[in-house]
Amino acid sequence: GQRVRLAFYHQETAVSYYGDDQSTGWYIDDLEIWKGVPQYNNIEGFESGFQDWYTDAGVWEIGVPVGGPTGGVAHGGTSVAATVLAGNYPRNTDSRLISPGVNLPTISGSESVELRFWEAYSYSSSDQGQVQVSVWDGSAWGAWQTLPETPTAASTSSAWAKISVDLNAFA
Repeated sequence: GQRVRLAFYHQETAVSYYGDDQSTGWYIDDLEIWKGVPQYNNIEGFESGFQDWYTDAGVWEIGVPVGGPTGGVAHGGTSVAATVLAGNYPRNTDSRLISPGVNLPTISGSESVELRFWEAYSYSSSDQGQVQVSVWDGSAWGAWQTLPETPTAASTSSAWAKISVDLNAFA
């Protein structure tokens, strides 16, 4: 396996001609790397705050949701990672929530490696969220690569849904 960082990339494009086009954004909870058994010691439920996670711009928050697409309820525990815990994300705020480096397991035969997490989202206009990965080459992190499992732009998923993202190309 390769050493990778995972990111949840929030994009706000501000192209609406209808005035205020923000929404409550993307909520993430209970994240794990899976290869038959979980590879994180504990599922990342964000109950202890950011810890080794960080953002490349400040729109992501970790804590108790106040409203948003989940009605103020975390999937597990009480905390989530969200583009804004209370209210709408601001305009022109592209931002990544970035994991610490993770060594993915190697796979063989019919094995697979997946990123699994629970999400709920509400996006306006052409805004969207994307799951991304960056690979460590031994001396530097590579460019962010967008993976195909992405919330649909200008749509809402107000119930928590379990998402599985194929990471086989990086294992």
